[in-house]
Amino acid sequence: MLRSAMSMSNVTVLTSSSANELSREDNAWKNGAFTRVLIEALGREADQNHDGLISMSEMTAYLSSHLPILTGDHQHPGIEQRFQSELFIAGL
Repeated sequence: MLRSAMSMSNVTVLTSSSANELSREDNAWKNGAFTRVLIEALGREADQNHDGLISMSEMTAYLSSHLPILTGDHQHPGIEQRFQSELFIAGL
């Protein structure tokens, strides 16, 4: 099913880490690192243009910059984007 979905033009796949990395967890985060940053991104943190909406581009930019910071540059999200226009993720 995933392979079929990946052949479509409006698909984004996010993974918690790149292929050669471990997904990190810490009791202080109360989640894995990726989940913590994703939850932050779905709040107001990722809304770069302050329009009250979070686009896929804003969310992936937030994940790409903040996950390495949280993990001391040991974890980076896997991001595969295939779309031609902005996709709406969340409204604030």
